Amino acid sequence: MSRLLLVIRTYLLCCIIFLFFVNNSILAELQLYSLIITVTSTILYFSYYRSFDYNNRRWIAFYPIFVFGYIVVHFQLEILDFSGFKLTYIVDTITWPSLNSRITTLKLSVLGLVFFYLGSTFIFNKPESEGIKRNTRYTLILDIISTISFVLILIFNYKESPGAYFFYIFNLSFTASIIISVSCYSDIENSNNNFVRNYISQFGILKIAILSLHVLYCLYNGDRAWPIFYILLSTSILLHRNFKINIVLVSLLIFLASIVFTGIGAARKSDDYRFSTVISGQEITKGYEEKVPLGSLVELGLSAKALNHAVKYVEEDDGHFFYGYFHLQRLAAVVPGLSTLISNLFLDNQVKYLGSANFITYLVQGDTRYYGDGSSITAELYLDFGSVGICLGMFLFGIFMCNFEQRLVRCSMNQNSLINVSIMMFSANALYLSRSSISFQLTSILLVWLVININNYISRNFVNDK
Repeated sequence: MSRLLLVIRTYLLCCIIFLFFVNNSILAELQLYSLIITVTSTILYFSYYRSFDYNNRRWIAFYPIFVFGYIVVHFQLEILDFSGFKLTYIVDTITWPSLNSRITTLKLSVLGLVFFYLGSTFIFNKPESEGIKRNTRYTLILDIISTISFVLILIFNYKESPGAYFFYIFNLSFTASIIISVSCYSDIENSNNNFVRNYISQFGILKIAILSLHVLYCLYNGDRAWPIFYILLSTSILLHRNFKINIVLVSLLIFLASIVFTGIGAARKSDDYRFSTVISGQEITKGYEEKVPLGSLVELGLSAKALNHAVKYVEEDDGHFFYGYFHLQRLAAVVPGLSTLISNLFLDNQVKYLGSANFITYLVQGDTRYYGDGSSITAELYLDFGSVGICLGMFLFGIFMCNFEQRLVRCSMNQNSLINVSIMMFSANALYLSRSSISFQLTSILLVWLVININNYISRNFVNDK
């Protein structure tokens, strides 16, 4: 064990012990302690992260993006409050329902990050290429399905039925198609002169056209998550292997993206949810008054309300844990009808129990809902397993990612491997993963993996892709 690794693990364990035993009811002091622990543990961990040659100057990757998203979701509002910025009614009454739950939530959020860092220091697996089955380049069927679905999305509103169904089909087939193409690139030995050309050649004109149109369509409608997902997914291998970007350039990109996403976020608050409304100059209500640093990310930071309300439900409203129900229900959605059957068996199929996001929405708004409040990576773990769930879940997730993310950098990616599909999709969802849930991502991963394997079976047995 290296000296740096020993120092990091010792410090993280000391932070954990401190957080478990500190009994501080003064919010400002806890905010200060949390800020110190978050900053110091992040600096220490990324010193270790950069000690590996393949991670040096690789800042557009899972770990930097995920940690940035986690800090925004769980700590941005607390940092702004501690710094003297006030976000008025929307934060004081909705995001922070009570002082006690806020204090507990802050401790759990720091513990989740520290346990994630701790798990990420345990590397047991050396990345190796999986050559069991050769990667196929055949994606014609998936591309046809994606094209037809995209046309139908343009005809129907993708936020309502039947447009939402076509949107689901499109994302499933197009994600599978991109992963197949990206995996093929990992088989190629690339020199510094031809890697961009080789990368683009794996996609083809049709796929590039669909990708470009879909990103523009989502941006026009004020949606930021899907464009970020597809850009990161389609460039994942290229960014990990052929581009090394320093932290200064990454900071500049974040600043520029923040400006663009400010307009897109405003579009989501407009009456017609369109970016064109913002361009026309129509006034949009923010929900808070002061100008704050990285204000376009406040909407992401408001996801902190998920864990706050989950904690209040259990600790102050005499609620109960669900002991794995939400995770089981979400994973069962891979099999048609099984998720509904589980809901009927355990909780009478009530709408508020159809996923942690619906339950969080019920906790925030009551029986009359006007919009979805969403969930978070820590909120679902807490509702199902309590504080132990957050600590153990984030620890295991850190172990998984640190042992297999290296494949994006160093290995030929077998597209039939569930682990490889998981790594690519977790990396593409790194920014928004903190406001989602691991079980939701696992369901999407399993479905995409099944689609890829069905496509590859057809290509090998009926299309003569040899």
